[in-house]
Amino acid sequence: MSIEVESGDTPAENQYKRKTDEEINTLAKQGYRGEVFFSWQISEHDLHLLPSIFMVIGFLDDVTRKEMIRDEIRHFYGNMSESSPMAINGYPCFFGMGMLNKEDAERVHARIMEIMELLGDFKPEKSDG
Repeated sequence: MSIEVESGDTPAENQYKRKTDEEINTLAKQGYRGEVFFSWQISEHDLHLLPSIFMVIGFLDDVTRKEMIRDEIRHFYGNMSESSPMAINGYPCFFGMGMLNKEDAERVHARIMEIMELLGDFKPEKSDG
C-alpha cells in the first residue's frame, strides 16, 4: 500500500515515545500471562485480518499512517480484558490498541522469551559453536 501525503503534513521528528524498562517488563509479564495480545501472535496467512482484530487501524487517516511508518511502528497490542466478546476467526477484537516500534517490540519479545526460559516453558536450541 502506498500512502502519498503532502510534504509538511507530518512533523519530521519521530513522535513515538519509547517504552521504559518498567513498561517493557510489564508488557512482557502481561503477554506471558495471556493478558495482552500482540499482533505478532497473528498467523502470517491471517495478517489481512489485522484491521478486523485491531479495529482502530481501519479508521486511521493517511497522515497518521505516514507517521506510523516514519516512527517504525511494527506491532500493535491490546488488553484481553478490553477485547470484544466477538472473535474474528478465533482472534480477539479490540477497539483500542497500543503500538510498539521495532526496537520496543524486539525488547518485549526478548523479555517474554527470558520469562519463559526462567520458568521452564521454553528451552532455546543449543548451538554447536
